Amino acid sequence: MESQAVFRARCIAVGLDVAVIAKLDTEGLNTMAKLAFVSGVQPGAPDDKEFVDIMKKVLNVDPIPVGVLSGLRRLWFESNAMAINEVKARYEKADEVASKKMPLPEREHRRAVQQASLNGVCIEGNLEPAHSLIDLMMTMKEEDLVRYVCPTVCISREAEVKGLKKETIIKTDGQGQLRTVSKDLSPVADISSEYRLRLALQRRSLALDQLGLMSYHESEKYHTYLFDLLLRPIPATHRAITVPQLLEADKHIWSRISEYCRTGLAVTAAGNYPMEMALSRALMDPITVSLLQPLPSGLSSYQAVKNSESDNRQAPFYSNSKGGKKGGKGNKGQKGSYKGGKGNQNAPSLPKGLSGHTTTRAGKRICFGFNLGQCTAKDCYKGLHVCCKCMSNEHSFQNCPSKN
Repeated sequence: MESQAVFRARCIAVGLDVAVIAKLDTEGLNTMAKLAFVSGVQPGAPDDKEFVDIMKKVLNVDPIPVGVLSGLRRLWFESNAMAINEVKARYEKADEVASKKMPLPEREHRRAVQQASLNGVCIEGNLEPAHSLIDLMMTMKEEDLVRYVCPTVCISREAEVKGLKKETIIKTDGQGQLRTVSKDLSPVADISSEYRLRLALQRRSLALDQLGLMSYHESEKYHTYLFDLLLRPIPATHRAITVPQLLEADKHIWSRISEYCRTGLAVTAAGNYPMEMALSRALMDPITVSLLQPLPSGLSSYQAVKNSESDNRQAPFYSNSKGGKKGGKGNKGQKGSYKGGKGNQNAPSLPKGLSGHTTTRAGKRICFGFNLGQCTAKDCYKGLHVCCKCMSNEHSFQNCPSKN
């Protein structure tokens, strides 16, 4: 109803030439909504003289050619019918069978305008948002309700064309009658790597910008901030921020944006986007700040520093006792934990095929699965991933040069 691109496309479809369309646009009749209420007479009335007189003044022609008048009447009738259907759908939301989608002329018009305004961004291929993503943003804008847009639904138009399928389901409408509905099954965006995730978030920024919910630059500024956290240096006692941690924080930030945008998503009189102002507040939320912090690694400061020293992989805090048949003693009088030693009686025994230590000198367990070549977990709950023979964290027992 409010799209100028759709109005122009319909004018051409009903047979109006460029000169007539230009005169209508000059008088401000450039949308279906404006044309629908240009006259107090309803289309189909016995006498539409009022509408004809208005068109004579707009076009500055008397009489109006029959072909032009026919096209104007048809366009007027369509505009009025669309206005009635829109008002009806706005107040009768019980029937959700038919989902409203953006018309194709409006899609291309918005994409062209956006491409012209974003220098250096080529909205093609993997970067062009899918129609389903644009429709999702359109629904959010019409409902004035923020919904979390997960990166997995931010697919590209190219992926949508290749993988779009339809599913037929049966639903009950507002009158209690059963209807057969065809539902689109959109593919899921691939976010298996950091680069693919970044593309998905950039498509989300483009979709937000096309619907006037948030500017592209502000949305990308937020996404760039998230990815900068992955490259930020962290203390040796903490683990690096992970992609799942960023996604969890992103979900929380959108939840806060929804709370701060209760009054609607329309641009304010000062030209500000409510979602942008809500985003700034959400980033200052204490829970958001805590979600974006590096997590402790579980190692002491001394252990972390020694592990990070590239020139001293065999840290001195590991047990290097050499218990003999009668049980040798470790450093500082500690009793050995080898065969025959009288060390920690509760220490687990080494599995078959391994020899060496079961724990570090600091009492931390060593992962046997890592030394057997069976465990590849980054944060292993079974113990530290160090060689049980020489205590190096660069290899396992299977590749230890000193095991023989």
